[in-house]
Amino acid sequence: MTMWFFPGSKAFGPVPGLLLAALLLAVPARGLPARGPLYLERDEAVTIYRDFDNGGFGRSEYRGVVFSIKLESFRRYRSLAPRGGSALTGLLLSPENAELLSGVLPEGLTRARPVPAGKTGVEREQRSPREAWIYRLDKDGIQVEFSLERAPEEIFDEIRNTYRDDAATEALVAESYRQGYILRIWLAENVYRPEFAFVDYEDVLISATLLADPFQPLWGIHDGNNFLSFSQ
Repeated sequence: MTMWFFPGSKAFGPVPGLLLAALLLAVPARGLPARGPLYLERDEAVTIYRDFDNGGFGRSEYRGVVFSIKLESFRRYRSLAPRGGSALTGLLLSPENAELLSGVLPEGLTRARPVPAGKTGVEREQRSPREAWIYRLDKDGIQVEFSLERAPEEIFDEIRNTYRDDAATEALVAESYRQGYILRIWLAENVYRPEFAFVDYEDVLISATLLADPFQPLWGIHDGNNFLSFSQ
């Protein structure tokens, strides 16, 4: 595993609206394609921002500390449930990648069990079919359980706070979160401090980043590994 330290500075703040707009025009705001020439090779490591804000769904304002771990290392660790049974993140999954969870699932991915009633703040009858299940990924030594949710209002508060001086970017990022899903983790690999018999929120972010889209529009959320696409 690798931890890098970079000086934080507001000079390197959120992506300006024009630049983000160009990115989202090149890649539709509803999310990246599940496959494409830019993502033919799977990353060999997963990376998060270690200096995340408490209560910010894993968002790091300054992106000053980076923690990375090679995928091959996951075979040495075990998977455990977060405190409270699950943990919500700000990692985004596009509608296109969420569609991979419909119908017949690829090898290594199963519907483990229904999401327990009252566990996510969304009543069972209000959930879409994609939000009704806890999925289990068991492949290449990685064992993670996750579910999908629509972003709560607190996420949009984070977006408004992050882009309070850039209304155009705020609108683009907010629309991405309205269209997509965020990841709740029910079982995470304890790679951050494996000497303890529990998982930290760092572990939750690592597991969610494995699954999430390769472009994360919200400043301070590290880009994902797109693992669901590579499971096809």
